[in-house]
Amino acid sequence: MHIPAAKNVEDVELTTLIDADAVRSEELAAKHDVPFSGKALADVVDQLDAAVVCTPPHLHLPLVEDAFAKGLHVLCEKPLANTLKECEAMVAAGKQAGRTLAMAHIFRFYPVRREMKRIIEQRRFGALVSVHIEQGNPYSWKSVTGYNMRRELVPGGVLIDAGIHPLDTMLWWCGDPRSISYKDDALGGLESNASMDLDFAGGVKGHLRISRTAQLCNLFRLTFETATVVLTPYSTGEYTVVERDRKEACIAPGGDVKAADCAHSQMRDFARSVIDNREPLVSAEEGERCIRTIEEAYRMRDRRPLPSKAPTPGLTW
Repeated sequence: MHIPAAKNVEDVELTTLIDADAVRSEELAAKHDVPFSGKALADVVDQLDAAVVCTPPHLHLPLVEDAFAKGLHVLCEKPLANTLKECEAMVAAGKQAGRTLAMAHIFRFYPVRREMKRIIEQRRFGALVSVHIEQGNPYSWKSVTGYNMRRELVPGGVLIDAGIHPLDTMLWWCGDPRSISYKDDALGGLESNASMDLDFAGGVKGHLRISRTAQLCNLFRLTFETATVVLTPYSTGEYTVVERDRKEACIAPGGDVKAADCAHSQMRDFARSVIDNREPLVSAEEGERCIRTIEEAYRMRDRRPLPSKAPTPGLTW
């Protein structure tokens, strides 16, 4: 979604595509009418003010540090990095260079999720009691390298890959967790199913179940003192309010837009944060918070002895 967004946002001019696979960058540049392409940033840096880094996460740190060293601002795909230490190094490099480091957490730009944030803060249905999220489908994302299935390239499986999206939303809505508990189905490899319970300030309870082998119910359920609000992970604007005997279908301000429109909003926010010298809507520190929570979960996993036999497929231990 980044290429169409960069081509359609008024404040952005897409000048360059960079890929270690020169044939691929040339093909994409021709397809999208991009003037320049290259294998490395040094080849084309004169044409740039900013870079969008959308590579596998084990490459984020060196690429982002290189971009900062060349005076560029950066929009970085999720996860910010594989480890908290790498995240901290990227944030520090951005501050030292005086350049913007923004996170590409596109779901932050879904109108319905922004509306949930407002509902929580305004206590429209009283205090928030709990957030329950289930998201899962049999994995079918096309990948050139399969990096997210390779233990030598990533610290975990579905949680840090797909689960980082709903986890970021929950942390955005509820703040830093006071404590977490975690289970998954890894037996020394990468998890395909994971479950996390989180305790937040004010007694708010969070639950996240994520899968890339099971077809889950795919819902977000926010329970308040006087109502329950339900939406799907992929809805951009629609949600349902259940209040006593009343059930109402609603559309968030901003409408039920396309996901591509949300990518445009993300690119526009990044560009304006650079032009106006302000914080982006999703800062690198918030991407760092996700990795901090995930690292804690993986430490819990690594401290547990392995079960004597593999758990039933789809379940966690």
